[in-house]
Amino acid sequence: MLEALRPAAAVLDACWWHIGGHGFSMTKEFVKRFDARRLTQAELYEHYMQLLTDYVDHDTPVGRVGKPGFFSSLGDSVDFSWACHFAVEGDQMPLASLRVVSELKGIWFSPLENLPLDVALVARDVDAAYQEYGFRDEWMFAATHDHLRRGGYAVEEVTEWPHA
Repeated sequence: MLEALRPAAAVLDACWWHIGGHGFSMTKEFVKRFDARRLTQAELYEHYMQLLTDYVDHDTPVGRVGKPGFFSSLGDSVDFSWACHFAVEGDQMPLASLRVVSELKGIWFSPLENLPLDVALVARDVDAAYQEYGFRDEWMFAATHDHLRRGGYAVEEVTEWPHA
């Protein structure tokens, strides 16, 4: 998810992330980012645990929430198989919008309707078969679409964003 959405990283890093009950792991992508630092396994694990402490609130009324800075720090370590994550803008934790997205049903195959206006991105992965991203802002869609195409990924068009 981190690499696919890299063109929108600055905006997504400012967001709060609804990640619900999904877990984390030190994926090969996460570990590779730290190769140049030549950390021992113990140092890497300690750094990883510190990132989880700094950027994930595990005790909210809506499950786990990634804090601003989460995306660039841990976006490649969150479980993204049968997962649906939401990036929500806000200076403070946007609990009302996080509650709305946490209660959505039928999130896997159909367009999501009546999303709060502060939801900037929907990222969903269906059975590790394909990833789908829904962007509120056209520029994020265009930049990510171009980035993926240049990277040689198969990219299909998406449906229009349904606003509340």
